[in-house]
Amino acid sequence: MCLKVSLGVCRFTLMSLLCLLFSNVTFAWGKRGHEIIASIGAELLVQKRGAQYLKVHGFDLGYYSNVPDIIFRNINSETSQLEGPQHFIDWNEKFIKTFEKPENLPVSFSEYKEKFSEGFNRELGLVPWRIRSLIDECKGLANQVMQNHELNIQGKLLVCLGVLSHYVGDLSMPLHVTDNFDGQKTHQQGVHAFFEVTVVDSLDPGLKVNVLEKSQQLFDEMSQQKLNPDQRVRALVSDSFSQIDELLAIDLKTDRKDIGLAKKRFRELVTRRLVKGSVVNALIWEEILKGVTEFNEKKFYFFDGSPKYIYPKFETEG
Repeated sequence: MCLKVSLGVCRFTLMSLLCLLFSNVTFAWGKRGHEIIASIGAELLVQKRGAQYLKVHGFDLGYYSNVPDIIFRNINSETSQLEGPQHFIDWNEKFIKTFEKPENLPVSFSEYKEKFSEGFNRELGLVPWRIRSLIDECKGLANQVMQNHELNIQGKLLVCLGVLSHYVGDLSMPLHVTDNFDGQKTHQQGVHAFFEVTVVDSLDPGLKVNVLEKSQQLFDEMSQQKLNPDQRVRALVSDSFSQIDELLAIDLKTDRKDIGLAKKRFRELVTRRLVKGSVVNALIWEEILKGVTEFNEKKFYFFDGSPKYIYPKFETEG
């Protein structure tokens, strides 16, 4: 087709299609933030629970944590549309009217749809149920590893854990639990990427060290809470939602062109959110990995550079 029209028209058409395709797509934390949450989660279980078998796979888990954004969203347009709402939940008045608070969100997706009734819209976000589905997937693989330590299954478990950490990380980013996800309702367009990518990148490499240091105490504190993974996920939604006003207020008084000032003002909040994401992720992994005490590392050279899409099975419920 491009041979029959001018190059300028082709470029315009391509850019128009790209803008249409990605106009409602948002990402959380960028590659660096997701990697931090996964690798720190692994390190916490190594240090706090003696899960030494995770030590040598910290890089792998950090890589797999970025698979949903880098690979899953780019398989094809159909998968991209299916995947998009798996990354957020637009907590707003519609949710409050039906459920009052995130802690009341049903674990069962079919029950959630039934209670929301005519108000149900998958475009409001599906991440709590995406996480539950992946927990089940990872737990099944962990049970197989306990039985026979098959190398291929160990590899699939690592992929599953890393992918799962991505969605947990999404929920630790305040702009992933609001319908004002890019500040468009408060005339702060662009704040999403600025906070999660520009500021995070400017704070590293010291950021990762700081997150690990602060995560250790919070891990001990949160370990004492008798919560199951689904309760931790819903508590994380509430916690992130409570941080939105602070994030937007800092942005309002900050010139984004002054990166030095921006990272100074955002440093504590960015660190706090990454710490919370790392700890919640580690605690969910701990629940999944109960009974897994070691990996068979003999000739275990597994690394999947382009994992197959993990279909959100929960969407077939009800």
